[in-house]
Amino acid sequence: MSNTPPQDLINALTPFWQLPPQICFDLNTVKTEKVFCDLKAYCTANYETMDAGIFADIPLARALCLVGVPCFGQSHHHASTVTSVATKVHEALTRTTTTKIYLCPLDCADHIEQISFGNAEIREFSASELEELLGHQQFKRLSYYKKCDLNALSEFKWLVVREEVDLHPKISHRAYGFLATGLQRDYGAIKPYYQHYPDAFNLSLFGLLLAPWEEWVTHIEIEWKAFHIKWVHTVENDLFSDQKNIPDADTLTWDYSYYNDENGNEHEMYHPFTLSTSCPQDALSLIVNNQLMVDINIAINNNLINEAARHHFIKAFLSDGVDEFLAHIVVIDACLGEPRELEKKLNLTKYEKNLKSTGRLKYRLVGLLEDSSVKASIDSLYRIRSEYVHGRDMADISGADKNLARALARKTLLGIIKIIQRTPKVNKLELLTLLLRKGMNNLTDNT
Repeated sequence: MSNTPPQDLINALTPFWQLPPQICFDLNTVKTEKVFCDLKAYCTANYETMDAGIFADIPLARALCLVGVPCFGQSHHHASTVTSVATKVHEALTRTTTTKIYLCPLDCADHIEQISFGNAEIREFSASELEELLGHQQFKRLSYYKKCDLNALSEFKWLVVREEVDLHPKISHRAYGFLATGLQRDYGAIKPYYQHYPDAFNLSLFGLLLAPWEEWVTHIEIEWKAFHIKWVHTVENDLFSDQKNIPDADTLTWDYSYYNDENGNEHEMYHPFTLSTSCPQDALSLIVNNQLMVDINIAINNNLINEAARHHFIKAFLSDGVDEFLAHIVVIDACLGEPRELEKKLNLTKYEKNLKSTGRLKYRLVGLLEDSSVKASIDSLYRIRSEYVHGRDMADISGADKNLARALARKTLLGIIKIIQRTPKVNKLELLTLLLRKGMNNLTDNT
């Protein structure tokens, strides 16, 4: 479809340049202006995306402000011509897809190499690059624009995920999420695997967490995480979407340090706090890369890594305390436990049936990791979980056990991915059977 605007759209926009600047940007003012009503009527008649109702007023008015119609603000922010505005409005009204960009500062990250994997990358931005990416020059035209310190944000490394998405056919639904989701739903219902962040971002974060961070952090006795996630900002790249302000840099973790200049005077320096890591050069890209994301998608499609496993692996990272510990155990359960629909299909021997499902799961973990010592490790972790779940008296969960749960959950997921690389068409039933027999043979051979 051509991006050249119709002459009638240019004609409908031209009267805006005859209005005085600084019309108050609110619904009651905008909707009563004849030129705005005429423009909306023209768009409603000629563009399927334009709604006739009141929910289209603010998105359309906001779009006019963003693209530089002079009557919506200070003239020095609005150097746009009628033709350039018409081109942008026409393009926005006719487009059917857009690229959403999810920006996440890696809080507390130390020396993490810049990599690309799937539709994600880890990289740094200069302040000017952030300004362009966030469209700050455009958003300064809005009266409620909130200025932030891009120089401070540029001191952080970023996880950036891009996703091509279909746009809703009506601009009102792009601006107001409740119109798209509908009002006739149970707002009190619990979604079992709800995540705070978009699915595309979660998938990339899932892949990134498969790196052995617990082996690379310098002070594993304190914390295995090499970075933290405080927030994810979405760049909409759609004139009619309700773009949020990026959070301030002071929402992230900062620290002070002191130094003496050449004259012996002491100075204070404010800088991002970092969790020390010693990741070998190129080690991250050898694990987290395009092939890993391809293999993850195969494992998901084969139901070898189900939604529960992905959800709890990310939940463990975003949580702390006992919630983190339990989530890592659930990852192993979700991967190597027996789904109800497969219970009757498993061809178990009498001895295997007597093991019960948890016992069989432990043998599978031994078979997956090809390590007979894992049996004692998982026995210990399951005992701790049982004590907590059943309300028994228990001591503190040690840092070693917390880190062990993290390592076993990660290795479980990576082990399944390695099987995918060798046998991409393996299904859940075949996997559970294979690993059970392999684990039992491994333990028998080592007794």
